[in-house]
Amino acid sequence: MDGQRGSGGWICGEGRGQSAFTREDHSAHDGLRAGGNALADPTLSPLAIEFIEFCFTRRAVAWPQLYDEMCFVAGNRLFKGLGYEELKDTGLDFTLVGLALTARLAGEVTRRMRATVPAI
Repeated sequence: MDGQRGSGGWICGEGRGQSAFTREDHSAHDGLRAGGNALADPTLSPLAIEFIEFCFTRRAVAWPQLYDEMCFVAGNRLFKGLGYEELKDTGLDFTLVGLALTARLAGEVTRRMRATVPAI
């Protein structure tokens, strides 16, 4: 399996044509599991929002295909030279534990982007 190694496990990679990811740190999103309704994370930086916008602009697809694009961009450091660890510091977590929150955040950002596009 190819991928980037994080502090506690594989973050994202591909093996036999399928995306793979594992857990790193449970503590980061324990509060989210309790409520489950939060759509915004107060620790999400403008840089993380810009990253999601960049990925969605490159490939305007729905989740989970957007996740694949985000992994590709992060793995190749195509956005301002940032990789998985640097993006985790901005509030985007590509691990299994952080994936639900990252999906919600990406959904929120892409909904806002779609709402600002004029209808043809």
